[in-house]
Amino acid sequence: MVQVSDMSFKEQMQGFPWQQILVISLVRLAEPVAFSSLFTYAYYMVEDLGVAHTKAEVAKYAGFLASSFAFCQVLTGVFWGRFADRNGRKPTIIFGLCGSIISVLIFGFAKKYWVAFMARCLMGILNGNVAVVRTMLGEVAKEKKHQALAFSVIPLIWNLGCVIGPLVGGYLSGKETSISFMKEFVMEYPYARPNIVIASMLFFSVTVALLFLEDTHYAHKYRHDYCLEIGDKILAKFSGKVKLRPWQSKFDEESEESIPLQELIDEDTTNAKGPNITEETSSDTQELNVEPPPSIREVLTVPIFSAVFSIFINAIHVVVCEEFTPVFVSTPVARDDNGELISKFPFKLAGGLSYTTAEAGFLLSSTGMFSVTFIILVLPHINRKFGTLTIYRMFSIPLPFIYFAVPFAVLLGNHLTLASWMMYAICVMRTMCYNLILPQLNVMVHTSSPPKQRAFVNGISISFSSAARCAGPFIWGFIMTAGQAHDIVWLGWWAISLLACVGIYYSKNLTDEDQTEVERAGEVRLET
Repeated sequence: MVQVSDMSFKEQMQGFPWQQILVISLVRLAEPVAFSSLFTYAYYMVEDLGVAHTKAEVAKYAGFLASSFAFCQVLTGVFWGRFADRNGRKPTIIFGLCGSIISVLIFGFAKKYWVAFMARCLMGILNGNVAVVRTMLGEVAKEKKHQALAFSVIPLIWNLGCVIGPLVGGYLSGKETSISFMKEFVMEYPYARPNIVIASMLFFSVTVALLFLEDTHYAHKYRHDYCLEIGDKILAKFSGKVKLRPWQSKFDEESEESIPLQELIDEDTTNAKGPNITEETSSDTQELNVEPPPSIREVLTVPIFSAVFSIFINAIHVVVCEEFTPVFVSTPVARDDNGELISKFPFKLAGGLSYTTAEAGFLLSSTGMFSVTFIILVLPHINRKFGTLTIYRMFSIPLPFIYFAVPFAVLLGNHLTLASWMMYAICVMRTMCYNLILPQLNVMVHTSSPPKQRAFVNGISISFSSAARCAGPFIWGFIMTAGQAHDIVWLGWWAISLLACVGIYYSKNLTDEDQTEVERAGEVRLET
């Protein structure tokens, strides 16, 4: 068998499911925009809502807003997984997008902190699309040579959203506008405009999902989808050729294995070529043989637990850095009564860099644009040249040093242009590392799991990741607040530097052995 590293780029891309992945990407794009747009104006929104008594407390309350979303995702992740298994991937995606529309509008018009907090909670409760999108990518990209590229779509779309989101949040938030008839509205609701734009983008995603997204669930893809038929007619006007949909033929033309988010479907049914269902017999009331899901103890072998725990560790320091970087740079430069910098090398570090919302937005957007370019042009070549585990270990090493350097930017408070260049360099290096290590972890979770239990393991990894995204901002909100209050801004940043070191050390337990190949080899030995 030809190894991926021995293939040319053209050979690797042969048969890649571009059309389906493009639709999934368009559907997914608006959600990271909604998530990342908050970062640029969180500092100022918390200040305007009047909940923080001192400037040092702003980071804590901004952290609460971030962690509330992830906490609610942890609570509802299993429910949405079962919902997607029972009702299909497409309805789950559409419901989650509609929930996000409602949530961002409530958040944008919030005039009390508790309303904004509840809106973020609602967004986490009503949206379980992260796990569903990851499962759909696994269902459309079955060949090993396509897996790394398919899973890299997740950080690609995330970074593209992180280009658009901060621009929308940075340039549309605040109480200033050049449009005369909107001045009164903007003064009353300074954070409504970015969220109205994001709600419009989410509505576009709903439209794309209705018209062009095909359900990848092994049984529900045979349901007659009238919206998809309309979308096919639209595509036919431009391309003249549309592929046959599953319900339009008696038998599925492709041998597809679709593993549900929760491993509830009978093994024989799941591994089948596809149910022999016509339009007349594909009803929602069809009985399915079910078996209880495996216990967590049965599933979490050492390689699987190591991969999932590595996701947990990395998710903490990644989300803390992403969410507190704009808070850090938006904090005013700390000066004494004589106008001199309070910060002194090496340990007395206070304040920030006095960025405006637009400047913070441009910092995140420009580095996000670099990430998108990097993923498209560089990541495929690195994936072909090095193994999954090698890439993960190689690009985890710079992260502790990057985090360690961040707080020293305050020493350049009298030279803000130089400080900005330093922050741009730091953000570019860290996003490059993120985009190389996170897809490798997803691939390792996928390959270290037995095929029959991959969906269940995927659900566990999503829960661990969401728990990290909840705990990280919540805990570091207090740490960052304490650091600002005592002129030791380095406290929070050096803490995540230490956490990144733990992740590097723990990588010795990881493996990139593919359990599918192991099981196939075992079957061959049994047959002989």
